[in-house]
This record gives sequence, C-alpha cells and structure tokens, in this order.
Amino acid sequence: MVIEVLTSRATISSINDLYHIALDSGRDGIKEALEELGL
Repeated sequence: MVIEVLTSRATISSINDLYHIALDSGRDGIKEALEELGL
C-alpha cells in the first residue's frame, strides 16, 4: 500500500513536470508527454 502511494505521487509529479514542459509545445506537446508516461 505504501508502494502504491509512492508510485502514485511519483506519477503525479512526473505528469506535473511533463505538463509544464509540454506547455511550451502546446496541446500536441501535452499529448506526447502523456504518451511518454503510457497514459
């Protein structure tokens, strides 16, 4: 359960980082960022 929480937080952090990077690329960049995460 602890591992799930840590993984969840790590994923949220990664999405947040990729989202901010993707803002520079616009909507397509966000889509690519999510694909990188396998979402």
